[in-house]
Amino acid sequence: MSALTREQHDRLNDLLADRALQGLSGAEAAECDALIARLAALPAGGDDPESIDRVVAALQVAMEPDDAQPMPAHLRRSVEARARREQNAPAPAIVGQIRPARSGGVSPWWVAAAAVIGVLVGGWPRGASTGAPSIAAVAGARDVVRASWQTAGELQSVQVSGEAVWSSERQAGYMRFAGLPVNDPAVEQYQLWIFDPSQPEATPIDGGVFNIASTGDVVVPIDPKLKVSGPTLFALTIEKPGGVVVSDRKRLVLVCKPT
Repeated sequence: MSALTREQHDRLNDLLADRALQGLSGAEAAECDALIARLAALPAGGDDPESIDRVVAALQVAMEPDDAQPMPAHLRRSVEARARREQNAPAPAIVGQIRPARSGGVSPWWVAAAAVIGVLVGGWPRGASTGAPSIAAVAGARDVVRASWQTAGELQSVQVSGEAVWSSERQAGYMRFAGLPVNDPAVEQYQLWIFDPSQPEATPIDGGVFNIASTGDVVVPIDPKLKVSGPTLFALTIEKPGGVVVSDRKRLVLVCKPT
C-alpha cells in the first residue's frame, strides 16, 4: 500500500485532534479509521494515532477537580483499551499538575490539551531532536519527575513560566516555556544543564542547546549528552552559538528543582 500523501497526512492529524477534543461525526470517524488503517499497513508505522487521546486524558487527570470537564466516553474507551493492550495493567498515574491560566471563560484543560496536541501532530519544534519519545510517553512514565522554572540573573524580573519534565527510565524529557525571550542564534543560544549524582557539580550534564523563536508556549525536547540517573536540578544558561562544554554560569537565567 502506498504512503499517505501530505494532504492525507494533514487531514488525519486534523481528524485525530478533533477526535480527542470533541469527537467525530459518523462520516468523519469512518474517514479517520480508513486513514489510520492505511498508515498502519505501511512498513514503518509512523505516527501513533492514539497518542493524542492519551495526552488529552493525561492533561485532564492532572487538572484540579474544579477545572476539569467530564472525559468524553469515546476518549475514556480509547485510553482504557490502549492501556490494556500495552501493558495489561491500569494506565500509569500522571505525576504533578498542569494549571494553565484561565482565559475568556474557556476551560483551561481544553486550552492545555490543544497546545499539547499542536506539538503531537506537528512534531517537536523545528531544529530539535526528531528521535525523542513523544510527550505522552514521557508524561506516562512510572518515574516521571517535573518541576517549575524559576527566573534568575538577567531574567529575574521577566515573567517566564513552564516546567521541565524527565523520565530516567526512558532517558527522555522535555521543557515547556512561556514568556522566554527570543534569542538570535547567530549571537547566542540557550543551553540546558542537568545536575545529576553521576556527575560532579562543577560539570553537570549538557542537556542540549536550542533557540526560542516565539515568546508563546514552546516545547523543547531535552537532549542529554550522558546518561541521567536522577536529576537533582535543571539549569538554563545563555551561551555562545553551539554552546559550551563547561559553563561559567555568568548568564544563568532559569532553574528548577524536581521534588
